[in-house]
Order: sequence, then C-alpha cells, then structure tokens
Amino acid sequence: MITTTGNTRQLVVFSLGREEYGVSITRVQEIIRYQRPRPLPDTAGYIEGVINLRGRIIPVVALASRLGTDSTETEDRRIVIAELDEGTVGVTVDGVREVLTVSGDDVEPTPPGVAGGDYVEGVAKVGERLLMLIDVQRLLADEHALHDAAQPVAA
Repeated sequence: MITTTGNTRQLVVFSLGREEYGVSITRVQEIIRYQRPRPLPDTAGYIEGVINLRGRIIPVVALASRLGTDSTETEDRRIVIAELDEGTVGVTVDGVREVLTVSGDDVEPTPPGVAGGDYVEGVAKVGERLLMLIDVQRLLADEHALHDAAQPVAA
C-alpha cells in the first residue's frame, strides 16, 4: 500500500532500464550498494541469491526479471531492502533516484486489463514523468521461493 498522508504519498523512486517506478517509503528499510548475492540452487530464476546483511540472511530478487522488464548494470545499481509482512527481502534496481512526495490527485488508478494489475497500484504523473507505483508486498509476498531462499541449508 502506498503511504498517504492527507492527500500526499511518499515514494522511493528507482529506475529499471529506462523506466521509473515508485514504492511506498514505509516498505523501504534501507538502500545499500549492490553486492553480488550468493546464488542458491533450485530457486526461481528471478532470485539472484542471498546476502548477509549485518548477520541476517536476506534473499535478493532481480526486480527487472520479476517484472519482465529491461535492466542495465551500472555503478548506480542498488539493493533496496524492503520489509514485507513475511520478512525482509532485497530487490535489485538500476538506480535510486529520489524520495518524492506526490499528491493523491496526481495518481491515476491502474488501467483495466494491464498486466501486473494486482501489484501495480497506479501511475503517478510527475511533470512529464510517469511512475509506475509498485506494491512490493503484493508483488513478492506469495513467493514461497523467497521464504525458502532465506532458510539455512542443513548440512
């Protein structure tokens, strides 16, 4: 759910390829420099692996792969650490642009028939820019593979 204060929404804006997306700032725990996750066998193709974040094993999702969009590996690449109801997950993005407050009047609902309509909350119009608003909880919550990826492997 996108955070709304009065008639405004606070978003963390990031890029994947040429497109910009926004997620609710309340879901974002922190943003870290990209570090290559340790791959795990037998996981979904969009799961890059796991990282050790201050003693916690965090699964990392290649968000572009999960959304079926393009990605560009640059030095601006980051991992956005997001809090889901089920736990913590990292999502790889090409770059984090800004924290932005948008008016609720500038957000249009997701058009009917759009793929991803269950996790795309709408489209924010910011000047000439269009930001797809992603609900990371809906996008990733039902992914059993994420839960399995974060579990310690028995020896």
